[in-house]
This record gives sequence, structure tokens and C-alpha cells, in this order.
Amino acid sequence: MQLIVEPWDLTKTGEWDHFLRFYTAYLKEVEGIDSFKEQEDIVTSLAYHDHILALNQRSDPPFVIASLLKDGAIIGFAEYRVFPLEHRKSFLDCLYLVPEERGKGYGSYFYDEIEKDLLRLDARYVDLTAGETSLGFFTHKDFQKTNDHSLENHRMCYRKFLPRAFDYKKILVLGSPGAGKSYFSSQLAQAFSCPIVHMDMLYWKPNWEHVSDEEMRHLLDQAMAGERWIIDGNYASTLEYRYQKADIVFFLDYPPELCLQGEKERRGHPREDFPSFLTEGEDPNFLKFIASFPKVGRFVIVDMAEKYIHTSFVRFSSREECNQFLSLYKRGH
Repeated sequence: MQLIVEPWDLTKTGEWDHFLRFYTAYLKEVEGIDSFKEQEDIVTSLAYHDHILALNQRSDPPFVIASLLKDGAIIGFAEYRVFPLEHRKSFLDCLYLVPEERGKGYGSYFYDEIEKDLLRLDARYVDLTAGETSLGFFTHKDFQKTNDHSLENHRMCYRKFLPRAFDYKKILVLGSPGAGKSYFSSQLAQAFSCPIVHMDMLYWKPNWEHVSDEEMRHLLDQAMAGERWIIDGNYASTLEYRYQKADIVFFLDYPPELCLQGEKERRGHPREDFPSFLTEGEDPNFLKFIASFPKVGRFVIVDMAEKYIHTSFVRFSSREECNQFLSLYKRGH
């Protein structure tokens, strides 16, 4: 028995009808018969045929329709695409195996080959939406639930970061207070032997006084003079200055309720990322700032990422996907 994954050439005679039989079977299973009937006229139209063939022949950005062959006969297909200008995101639109060939390990082999191709195409991570029948399979493949929804079908997205080489030396970690920036920074520091600079440690003086803008710039220049560093903290007044010097930026883009809980849990405990000569209490204004961060602070970071599109930018929408990313680089992994 031989399994092969190869691109499906839909321009060959008869291959479009062959593909359509697989695709309609997939839609009926995922969407249900009633929902499929609403889409049937679209899927079988000449316009859809031309659209898919145009995508299938596109190389930039890549769109791939792959087939899985068992002893020369197609037993499954997958569609996936890569978006280099969206921070190397990829999306697995579908992965389908005919029912009689399931439970034999073929689907796992198929996905693993797709992941290899996504790495070849320089993808950083892969998103998908999974139905109830396939969720267990993708969870086993280490996909994590996000707080994002697909623009196409409004379903919850699941995400997996791919095992790429980490060649970055100058790292920013951003996000709302309480998101866990310092913990994430400490894990990166352990994995890559980078010194950490916490913005709160630079900014605050005794009695809740703070350094001047000029002093902060001088302290940052000292911190960023080294070949390797991790800087943790937002501070909008110097964000662009730091962003311009970074190789990669991580954004912990979590829901405010999660960050409020994080802030509550850390309150009153010794912290390496905050001056010991200051005592934190429950500050209503600070809590309001965290609650409003998605509407205020978040857009400063997103705008910066769009302005400096060539600086690598990694966004986490859940702790689960953040932890999955970290697991790729733990010592001895």
C-alpha cells in the first residue's frame, strides 16, 4: 500500500468533475443536506469553476488543493492557503477523507504532509474552523481554541503555531496589564538566553513618581544597546521607538475579563517586573484602563503592526495558543 500527497491538477480533463464529487460530499457532511442545497447552485456554477481554477493556478499568495492518493486512487483532498503579508498566517479551509478510509491513520498522515508544505511555504501558523466530528482530530494535532472567529463562516477558529526556527534577538512583548507579559517574557528568556527589561522597572521611582521622557529614552538606549534583549511593557510614548529596533513583536491580545483576573491574582505578590518599593492595591482607574484596553490601547499596537508590516508580529488571542507556541521552544523539546 502506498500513500502519496500531490497537488490536484484541476485543468486535466475530467478532474473538475472528480473534484466536485469530493467537494460536494465534504459540504454535505460539514454543512448538512439542507444547508448544502442552498449552496448547490453556486458550487456547480461556471463562475465557481472559473474562480477555483484561477485560485488553483495562483502562486502568490499560495492557494493549494492537494489530493491524497492510496495506490493511485484519490481518497481525500485538502484546501489551504498562505497569507505572507498577514504575518505569515495560513488557513486550512478543509481536509476531507472518504468515510471508508477513516480510522486507519491516513488522515493523520495527510495533515502531517500538509504541515510540511506549509512550512515550505514559510507559514508561521495555521488557522481552521472545526466541526464537532473533526474537532477531536485537530485537538490531537495540537490545535488550540482561540478567541477569534472566521470571517467566512463566523465559527470559532482553532490555531496551531508551526515549528519554525527562531532567529530573533530583539523582542517586544505587548498587551494589556494582567495578560501575562512578564511570564511570557520569562519563558522566552529561558528558551533563548535573552536578558529581560521590564518597562515598569525603568519607569517608576519611589512614592509613585516616574522618570522623565528624556530619562526613559536614555534608559532604553542602554537596554537596547545589547545584541539580544526582551522588553516587556506597552508605554505608548516610547512604543514606536522600541518597535523600530525590534526583530519581532508579540502581542498578548486577550479578553479584558481574563486580564482583570490576571491583575487580581498577581496583586499583593512579589514581582520581578515591578519595583518592590511600591505597593499595589485595588485601583479603580487602573481596572477601568484594563477593561477599556481593547477599545483604546489595543489599536495603538495594531496600528503599529500595520505601519511596520515587515517587522515580524505574532498575536495570541488565548493563553492556550500562547502556551502551544512556547512548547515548541522549551529546552529539550
